[in-house]
Amino acid sequence: MERRTILFLVISIFIWILYVQFVVPLFVKPPKKQPPSVEGAQHQPSVVSEPSKVTTPTAEAVVKPAIAPLTVDEAELKPDYTIGNKYFNAVFTNKGARLISLTLTQYQSAARDGLMALLNDYENGKYSLGLAESDLDLNNINWRVDEPVGDKSITFRCRAGGGLTITKQFTVATDTYAINYRVSVQNSDSSPITATIRFDGFSGISSEDANRTDIKAVRGYRESENKWAVKDEADIAQLLKRESEGNPYVLQRGDNAVQKENVAWTGLVNKYFAAVLIPANPFTEKELVDYGFGVLNDNICVLEELKRRKERGEVVNPKLEAELKTGMRNISFYAKSAVITIAPGAKADYDFIAYVGPKSEAALAPFAGKGMEKLVSYGWFGFISVMLLGILGFFYAIFGNYGWSIIALTILIKLLLFPLTRKGQVSMYKMQQLQPKIKALQEKYKSDKQKLGVEQMKLFKEHGVNPVGGCLPILFQMPVFIGLYQALYWAIELRQAPFMFWIGDLSQPDQLCNLPFSILGATKLHLLPLLMTASWLVQSLTQPKSPDPQARQQQKIFTFMPLMFLFFFYNAPSGLTLYWFVQTLLSVIEQQYIKRHHLKI
Repeated sequence: MERRTILFLVISIFIWILYVQFVVPLFVKPPKKQPPSVEGAQHQPSVVSEPSKVTTPTAEAVVKPAIAPLTVDEAELKPDYTIGNKYFNAVFTNKGARLISLTLTQYQSAARDGLMALLNDYENGKYSLGLAESDLDLNNINWRVDEPVGDKSITFRCRAGGGLTITKQFTVATDTYAINYRVSVQNSDSSPITATIRFDGFSGISSEDANRTDIKAVRGYRESENKWAVKDEADIAQLLKRESEGNPYVLQRGDNAVQKENVAWTGLVNKYFAAVLIPANPFTEKELVDYGFGVLNDNICVLEELKRRKERGEVVNPKLEAELKTGMRNISFYAKSAVITIAPGAKADYDFIAYVGPKSEAALAPFAGKGMEKLVSYGWFGFISVMLLGILGFFYAIFGNYGWSIIALTILIKLLLFPLTRKGQVSMYKMQQLQPKIKALQEKYKSDKQKLGVEQMKLFKEHGVNPVGGCLPILFQMPVFIGLYQALYWAIELRQAPFMFWIGDLSQPDQLCNLPFSILGATKLHLLPLLMTASWLVQSLTQPKSPDPQARQQQKIFTFMPLMFLFFFYNAPSGLTLYWFVQTLLSVIEQQYIKRHHLKI
């Protein structure tokens, strides 16, 4: 293979990496159909399970209002209630019987200023896990609380006129990041009740990114009997665009029927965590009318609400006030059931699991039967990412530090590739030494290109030279490079993992000090990419130089590659930069060793 072809292949691979990482995300294909919003459905979330003792009328059935007029036996507003386990603490209010906030006790916040508050009151009145019935908004009334309330379970009860009783029970799972959630609708009247229920899911999720670009709405569904899939429904930018166009992001049955007839769960995710509502059974078309996602926090409305709060003398959390003032956005979702008829004396139960925790294989393992393991994804070369994480975990058990584990992994990869690298380096040096003989052949057969090629191959075979040997180590490194990048970027194991000195988080760029100006969009000095680029330049300068003018020109092009990679690495995870920096240093040492001990011609 000619060097020009090899050069083209290598540069194409690098351009492909940059394209996938930075260009592809800019082009998001919107859904083909933008159905109208459902009347009365707020931009909030949820999901549905199979009811008991409930009959579902046909499409021709007349929807009968629940009870008219519908009145509610409202209770007093109570202090907040907290339930939890060793993994999280969840705070509930009896206003709407909803979840106000949820804090993960095993993780620090993205800013490292306290525990991880995964869910918060992002917008007044938009608490999580709300509920609405056909003729009654149950989110703005005070529910009664069944006493006593322990630290593992709480039950809210709402009694309406005509014998309608709605119960919401939240029970914390013992050894998982989950809350068991049951909604019961009971009819103690002598007449059947026909109603539609809207389940609101989680209203907002905290972000790992200052610009909240990591927050997405997701949906899991069953593709076949034993195959699950996850679909990214939308991010904040997409929802804002739809909102500005007057088309709220509401999904209805009819589009993508295969994906929607077996909805397994719906929820919100950020880079490392998930807040997902899982029904006891996948939705069927007869149980779910539609579900949708919306954007929280309209800036104008938020500022007006903040002003009203202060006028009423309410104390506003400083962190929340800061978010409100800057118009921070988030996502909520909901699901709406089909029309159900509850017979006299019957009860409809809807059971859910609310998962609120990390996107890690260990934490999601208890929910694998629902396809939740699909939330952990490393993209292309994902199998390599999983393998590398396993090796990193092994070294971490030895060193107790992921930085040293990455260095140990780099050394291991170098040792495994050494036979190939040695052969390639020897071929490059021999090619340099064979240049006088190659020139003689070129002069002898300058009018017969075919004969020249045959004689050159004979010469290469005689001296054990492989013309493409020098490029093979780089090509074998590329899958490892991509796999490690995905692992370092997405694996929660590397979140906030320190190394030493100024490198405090291997999943983020290293930050040595602040700058009075910006470099590639960053206002902090990232030293590790600069050290990596310098070492790479040293490596390129120590490589054997070819006497052939065309080959020398190609080597000059390769000399600029470290500068091109500086743009890519400057804002990359420092763990990835550490890997490439160490392997470059090892390559310089390797070159000198091969030159001294393996060059014989």
